[in-house]
Order: sequence, then C-alpha cells, then structure tokens
Amino acid sequence: MPSIQFNTKNRKKMIETMSNYLEDIGVAHATDVDSGSLKFEIETTMGDAPCFFIFNGEEGVAIYSCLPVQVPKSKISEVALYLSCLNNNRFWGCFEMDLKTRNVYFRTYIDLTEIPLTTPRIEKSMSANLSVLQQHLMGILELF
Repeated sequence: MPSIQFNTKNRKKMIETMSNYLEDIGVAHATDVDSGSLKFEIETTMGDAPCFFIFNGEEGVAIYSCLPVQVPKSKISEVALYLSCLNNNRFWGCFEMDLKTRNVYFRTYIDLTEIPLTTPRIEKSMSANLSVLQQHLMGILELF
C-alpha cells in the first residue's frame, strides 16, 4: 500500500468522514497511519471479508474488499483468467489478485477532484463494492 502523510486539514477531514461513516454503521475499524488507510471487516456468507480505504492524497479514496479466503497456489492461473473475464467490459471497479498473498480484491474508487467526500457518496460506493464482491464470490470460490 502507498504511504500517505497526514499533514493537511483536508486529508484529516477525509479520514474523519470515513471513520465516522464506519462508526455510524457499527463497524469497528483501525487507522493505519503508516499506509494511510482505514481497515475493517464486513460479514459475508463465507466469513468476514477484510476491507480497507486507502487515501490517494486529497484526490480520492480507493475502497478494497477482499475475499475471505486465499486462492490455492494450484489455482492461481485459473482464478487470474476468471478475474480477467469478470473485469472485461466492467466500467466501474475491478477485481485484482495479489500474487504474493493470493488474496483477491474488488477495488472501487471515489474521485474527490470535483465533488467533496460525503456520507451518501461513501455509502453508495461501499454498497456497490460489497454487492459486486458478494455477487461473484461463489463463482470465484467454485474454482477452488
């Protein structure tokens, strides 16, 4: 994860807004100052899914949701091809796999260059992110 410095008023407000959102929906979270992220877990049908927000300076926030299980080493190629097919023609968000950890993520992004960060924007983006992950969770796990 990229390292972000917490030295501006706007960035601190972004972190506070995201943190308040998670508190409002009853989700425990931790701020990782070194990576400039908020980490939390969301319950899925297959267990708790690690999630995090990564701040891109003051320009935006990436939302990552992670499958609650790692890809078996023997299935990395097959899963990578499947994720590529899922990403085909997808105009918002994408699936990624970290080959070192064998974790699969779905990433979305809230662009803040023109419109400020608000709770409705966070809620809409989070809901869409988790919905896509949940929609494809079983299809990905069937490959294991």
